[in-house]
Amino acid sequence: MLSINTILKNNKGFKWFEKDGLYVKGYIFDESNNYYSQEKLLEYFSNCNSKDDFLEKIKKANGLFSIIFIINDTVFLACDLVRMFPLFYSYSKNSVTDRKSVV
Repeated sequence: MLSINTILKNNKGFKWFEKDGLYVKGYIFDESNNYYSQEKLLEYFSNCNSKDDFLEKIKKANGLFSIIFIINDTVFLACDLVRMFPLFYSYSKNSVTDRKSVV
């Protein structure tokens, strides 16, 4: 089983929300212009059961966001086009963080 060290400390402005290997921050509008943030953003991605599910949701997302999705020993990271909330990863430390100084 893959053990990923998630170090998410930057909670200024938007806070991180987490549930069962899913971490979200920011907001999105979907293809129907529905707005999702906080727990609703977590719910929007919570029914993803595969890489394809996750990619489909990301392709329809418009907004400012960062998402970490861990499933079946695989970690997926997604940020909006301007990387409003950047993510950093380290293979050697097996970690994902929102702080460059940690990696």
